[in-house]
Amino acid sequence: MRQSSTSNPLPVVTTLERLSESKANRLRNYYHEIRSNSHSTSRARSKFTRTLIIDSFRFLGTNYQRFPKCFTACLTLCRSTKAINAASWNTWEGFTYFLDKMEQVKRLTRHTNKLHCPLATYLVVAIALQQVILYGKIGENDKVSSFLSDFGCHNTAATAIYFYEMDYRQEILTLDQEWDMRPFAIQRPPNQIINQLDAGTLYQTLPTSRNQALNEVIILDDDQDTVKRESPIANQFPGHRHESREEEAARPVPVPVPAPMPTSIPLPMPMPVPVQGPAQSTMPISVPNPAPTSVLTPRPTMVRETLKEVFRGDIMMQLQPLLDRLKSENWNGIIQEDIKNVLTEKNVRVLPSLAKNMLHMWATRSQNEMLLSWLEQARDDVDVFQWTERFTEPAAPAWTNPQSAHSVFHDLDAIIARVPQLDLRGLLQAKMSTLRDIFDQQEKSHKEEMLHRVDSLQMDIAKLYEQMAESKQMDGQTLVEPAAAEDDDAETDEEFAVHIIEAKKRKGEKKERKGDKKDGEEKVKKDKKKKTKSGEDIKKKKRSHQEMELD
Repeated sequence: MRQSSTSNPLPVVTTLERLSESKANRLRNYYHEIRSNSHSTSRARSKFTRTLIIDSFRFLGTNYQRFPKCFTACLTLCRSTKAINAASWNTWEGFTYFLDKMEQVKRLTRHTNKLHCPLATYLVVAIALQQVILYGKIGENDKVSSFLSDFGCHNTAATAIYFYEMDYRQEILTLDQEWDMRPFAIQRPPNQIINQLDAGTLYQTLPTSRNQALNEVIILDDDQDTVKRESPIANQFPGHRHESREEEAARPVPVPVPAPMPTSIPLPMPMPVPVQGPAQSTMPISVPNPAPTSVLTPRPTMVRETLKEVFRGDIMMQLQPLLDRLKSENWNGIIQEDIKNVLTEKNVRVLPSLAKNMLHMWATRSQNEMLLSWLEQARDDVDVFQWTERFTEPAAPAWTNPQSAHSVFHDLDAIIARVPQLDLRGLLQAKMSTLRDIFDQQEKSHKEEMLHRVDSLQMDIAKLYEQMAESKQMDGQTLVEPAAAEDDDAETDEEFAVHIIEAKKRKGEKKERKGDKKDGEEKVKKDKKKKTKSGEDIKKKKRSHQEMELD
């Protein structure tokens, strides 16, 4: 069995034209007919299972006829785990195994930044369940559906099928594609691509190694131990194991190649040796692939720069009271320490000339050589002074970079598994186990420390928010009280003004009434005068007439 690793990832295989949605709906309707028909025979169910796997290959962009071994294995697994009888993920007999592989894929992808995918058989059956058997029964937050989407399993399934046919039977495959696990991240294209249409015997002549098949080591993070399996076939279901045994029996038996006894662990080099197999092909056998070259190098120290500035107004607010005290206090008394606590080499540069002269006089009398040197450098008259401070961050401990560490562990396990001496191999594996335990312990303590810091910071932030809310509430109350007083004052002023206006109106009305009364009296007097004058005229006329008559 061939293997992939972070140092030897597999190219990504392109997909063919996929099954259309209308055909997928027809397959779902076919499944509902089988389920609803209580008289459906086992033969009809077996026929549907075959159709389900065939269309699943088409849905994943592959042709099942080109991958007969993988197709047979998927069909056997689907029947042995009773996939078409599942009413939910938990009722599928292969769900526990697939759930464990999901977690391993997540951890390995997170630690190596390389995309990983499960074994083709379980991946194909899981996608068949998602798209047909459990279609419409799965919620939006379904864990398996989220995993299949987040890790692009609908696209990488073609790669898993292709390399299963090429005898890559690892439970977890490492693909040559960088993978960013952040939400909504834009993924990079694969580093290597195989065109499925042009792929013939590209990977059929690669050297194989029996040692790689016997020991598979998967490094997990968190608090789990190393999972070591003698063979991935041991954890498969009975039907799948039976099919694998038949394939192993049909495969030509390799001839062992004696190796010299090394005095130290050499770097294995590929040395293909042709072996007679079936008449139509020749399968080479070699020692393992070259050892991985990834080495855990110490992280470089980081030099950071910070721009800082100081203003004259800010410094004089602190220094002016001290300068005033210099006029009345002893120049070498307590004020000396107070001035030293305020002045620095940087803020002396923004002091005004008068303050610099006074400080120069004080520094000369008190023999303060440091302040004299600062004043000597601060001859320019500036209001603002800026400078850049550099500080070096110490190198982080090894356990803070788990990605490279776990990658090295993975490579070391692969190297140790190839050591021919059993005693030496066992000793190295024991040492590696101890080293991994130490690393996991330190990584765990580091995580706990960081979580504790985060919790304390969150508590401090919550306290600050509470203080800000209380201060805002108090400010609001103080603003409301003066406003209410101002409103009361305004109301009293308005009432007073209204009273004044009304009083003026009443005075005006009284004056108008008096004026009208006077005018009436004067008019009556005039009328009386007119009447008296007219009467007197009449009397005079009568008298004149009478006198004329007498004459």
